[in-house]
Amino acid sequence: GSAGHRLPPRRGGTCQAQLAELADLGRRYAGQEVAVLAVNIDGAERREAATSAAARLGLTVLRDDAQAVARTYDLGALPVTLLIDPDGRIRGTWDRYRPGTTAGLETELT
Repeated sequence: GSAGHRLPPRRGGTCQAQLAELADLGRRYAGQEVAVLAVNIDGAERREAATSAAARLGLTVLRDDAQAVARTYDLGALPVTLLIDPDGRIRGTWDRYRPGTTAGLETELT
């Protein structure tokens, strides 16, 4: 499965904490059939900072300039964390960031 994440519209400590948790999850599941990535729908002025922050953590960022991913998964409130299976079906959704969100992801992955 894939865990996708849409970055929040504002930068700051919360975004950094969430990206760090997701990057850590990606490292723990490296080599397994799990991909952890961030999806950035922000405009150019925010994209570079968010992408740089994710890259420093070793997290892959999908630039969704046309917001195709956002439309496909009907994303609403930001940020949102999704667990998506290999067939593209959503297996879990976590709205807004709270410390420990990845614990819910790990429960679904095991």
